[in-house]
Amino acid sequence: MENQIKDSVFQKKAERVLSTLAEEFQTTALLVNLEGTIISQKGPRYGQKYFCDRLMEARQCKEIEQSEYRTVVMEAWRWGEAYISRCDFGVIRISVPVLRDNKIIGGIILRPILLREPANLPEGILKKFFKPRTPFFNRLKKDYRAIPIWDEAKIYRAAHHLFELAESISTPDFKILRHIQNIQKQQAKIAEEIHLYKSVGKIENMRLLNLISYDIEKELIHRVRLRDRTGAKEILNKLLGIVLLKDPIRVDLLKAHILELVVIFTRAAVEEGGNLEDILGMKYNFIVELSDIQRQEEICYWIVRVLDRIIDNIYATRNANNYEILEKALHYIEKNSSLSLTLENVANHVALS
Repeated sequence: MENQIKDSVFQKKAERVLSTLAEEFQTTALLVNLEGTIISQKGPRYGQKYFCDRLMEARQCKEIEQSEYRTVVMEAWRWGEAYISRCDFGVIRISVPVLRDNKIIGGIILRPILLREPANLPEGILKKFFKPRTPFFNRLKKDYRAIPIWDEAKIYRAAHHLFELAESISTPDFKILRHIQNIQKQQAKIAEEIHLYKSVGKIENMRLLNLISYDIEKELIHRVRLRDRTGAKEILNKLLGIVLLKDPIRVDLLKAHILELVVIFTRAAVEEGGNLEDILGMKYNFIVELSDIQRQEEICYWIVRVLDRIIDNIYATRNANNYEILEKALHYIEKNSSLSLTLENVANHVALS
């Protein structure tokens, strides 16, 4: 990993990104490795030191900063998006991971930033590392007051742009991070459902939960048959919330519930006119795929993708059936163009009421 981030071609690309960020946002951009060590750094003005740079001149502060850089980059990787954090001094940092072959090799950090005008430097924390009333201490206070102040809109705009630029130097791209984002969003929705059931005391009554689960399953099947993708996903997350509420630990039980949903989905697809052989093949592939997934959040996200594929199959089947009906109707009209045809005549011929 270390050799990859120090690769000369990669570093040239990374330094161009750092320079772009430093110039656009008038603050410092860093490239760090997985240990939090700074590999490259660009500021808006050559040689200018900001508060964080000055802090890192002290060995103990440098070790703390490196540890925090490592943490924020890994958090960005965990959440699959730009990670906004704040240090003990109230300084904001925006972090994104950098990938090579879909593996994290380091990250880019934009700092320092303040969200509001600082009243005073948190001197109590600073005194743990430096003697007060020294030239260096006074210099730190001055540097702190020079930190650029942004509003929330600018912070989020910078986070979005930082994510895009980091993707431009990552290989192959950030598809894996977007996958992580989708998983985290779904987990948040499931957590909301669990919290809702807990807040109204339904967790105390397992029989009631089972009844609710049964009703939700019926509504889910109805939505699948209607090809209501958005509605079906919302209801699916409600159902997953109940499943995880009953037993949040055992992955094998979760898989058993998920397999039941696979059976329900495939049956609905067949009942809606899907090709039996195709759907049985899909069902077999689903079972093989599920056996390879071990993480709870990945299993929950996987069943959503199964839902998408089932609904796609129903769409394709209905479109094919509609095409056959249309072709039959057009052929009948052409053949009998000399007659005074009515809509009822054509409908009767193609067996439509």
